[in-house]
Amino acid sequence: MIPSCSESLNLFRSYKSGNDSDLAKCFNDYPCKKDQKSIHINCGGVEARIGDKVYEADQEPAGPAKFHPLRAHWGFSSTGNILESKEHTHIVNNVSRLTMKDAELYTVARFSPLSITYYGRCLANGRYTVTLHFAEIVFRDNKSYHSLGRRAFDVYIQVECSYFLRIFWIYRCFLE
Repeated sequence: MIPSCSESLNLFRSYKSGNDSDLAKCFNDYPCKKDQKSIHINCGGVEARIGDKVYEADQEPAGPAKFHPLRAHWGFSSTGNILESKEHTHIVNNVSRLTMKDAELYTVARFSPLSITYYGRCLANGRYTVTLHFAEIVFRDNKSYHSLGRRAFDVYIQVECSYFLRIFWIYRCFLE
């Protein structure tokens, strides 16, 4: 039985169950009014306009185990807590000067020590191009686990009931 779709709901699983209907129940209050042809999210940041695309704001503080159906067509689940941190927002800010193209997408980011899962909904049937923007925006030179630069991203995209997986090592790609 699924708990209420509230701040304490943890949707992270270490295994693939045969039934994903629990997640669907959480969206019952958010019916699809029309099919979407695209979704652009500025994860952790404010709304940003890049060319003809508007990246929707994603500034919900999140926390160690929360589910957020922020819009009718997307939401996210965040799990994990950093014990040494007194911060409860799970959003980090870049403190260095950014000179790359579209820097507004890299000034703030959502983070989690365990898992962040974004759910896109109400997408019309068809072919899509998926573009993911990754950047390591917090570097520390203090030899702690913060400074190791070993961020791994497992990216799962469901296509016709199968998943494609690619692991991104941000710091290694940056150095090579």
